[in-house]
Amino acid sequence: MDPETLENLKTTKPKAVTHITLQRAVDLGEYDPEYLASFSEWHDLTPHLQWRMVHQAIKNRRTSLNVNWAEIANQPNYSQKPHLKPIQESIERQLKQLQNDEESLQNYFLNK
Repeated sequence: MDPETLENLKTTKPKAVTHITLQRAVDLGEYDPEYLASFSEWHDLTPHLQWRMVHQAIKNRRTSLNVNWAEIANQPNYSQKPHLKPIQESIERQLKQLQNDEESLQNYFLNK
């Protein structure tokens, strides 16, 4: 992609997604309880089931981040592509944040 196209992606407002289900959001790795609470069925779940869904979403997000990291690391001539290093570092930061979020959310849901 050319730089102009990439810049347009940054400035374009996202369109609202109206056809996603709670399960699909979890499958895609969305684990924020505030976002998940926007689905009506979330409120019908017990705290235990809410935690199980959050935990599954965290696992899905972790898998996705690990796959992204590996895809970058396995690029042909990776050592000759220094622009990929910051991307990997960003993924590593996201993995650390995910671990912190998992611990906080586990404490929150298991002490409800």
